[in-house]
Amino acid sequence: AQLKKSIGVSVAEVIKGFAEAFICSMPTGKQNSYANRTYPDMVYVTIRKDQPVNLVGAFEKPVISNNGYVEESVKKLQEYAGKVYDNFSGKPVKSFMIGADAISDAERVNLDELLEKLYSYIKDEVV
Repeated sequence: AQLKKSIGVSVAEVIKGFAEAFICSMPTGKQNSYANRTYPDMVYVTIRKDQPVNLVGAFEKPVISNNGYVEESVKKLQEYAGKVYDNFSGKPVKSFMIGADAISDAERVNLDELLEKLYSYIKDEVV
């Protein structure tokens, strides 16, 4: 309520806008460089009611591959997320993913569906 009063938009609208900008933004400093207009290969979004969980530890050891990096990177992320969820934090309340085979219980969606589902969930669940 305070956010809407302060800036005129709801939390759900802010989160939807942030997610879209984060996923779709292209760095202007590299706009004439190789592959600037490339979208991410995979996006994994979680909603938690306790605290954020950082999954960067999945890549402490670099992925080594002769056949591309995406598939192996997704596997490492899935394995690491499973360990973190099992040992420490429990699974997220909701999770969504774009662009890869299923990660744990994540719902597979496209970008438009993700933005709408985030908006709807936050609008309905966050007071």
